[in-house]
Amino acid sequence: MARLICEHSDCTSEHEFENSHSSVAVLQRVDQGGYTFFQCEQGQDHNFVNWQHYHCCHGHMKEGLSDCLNNHYKEEYLHPVNGGGTTVLHKIVLGSALSCKVCQQPLSNEAHRFCLTRCTPVNQVPDDSLNDLSEWCCSLAHARQSALAIIEGMTDLC
Repeated sequence: MARLICEHSDCTSEHEFENSHSSVAVLQRVDQGGYTFFQCEQGQDHNFVNWQHYHCCHGHMKEGLSDCLNNHYKEEYLHPVNGGGTTVLHKIVLGSALSCKVCQQPLSNEAHRFCLTRCTPVNQVPDDSLNDLSEWCCSLAHARQSALAIIEGMTDLC
């Protein structure tokens, strides 16, 4: 069994992968030019991936995820989807007469959102980002504000 070290700044406890509290976040942006995204790759390496942050408990996971959203995500990190595939998400979002989740400004030129996932020990999506038309905001700042409110409200499911 893989042993992981809690990534919280004030903790060095070790735990088994199956008992870890981990999460991921993907920042998405759509504008008239298309779709771009970014996913933090500063997490602990496990099975050759490092986009997931691991913690020893739910509270440390919430703090770590909030810290990650505040410090690891910037507009300049966004990049287009690789592999030659196309997505029309930008046309769907910008053509749907949506408003910013935070300030209700119309989203006609660009939109941002975070897609949050709790991974272990319970897999769950705590927001409504599985819906193509949900969670969108007018700016990275408002997307971050919305995601942080969702993280604050997450309860321990174990």
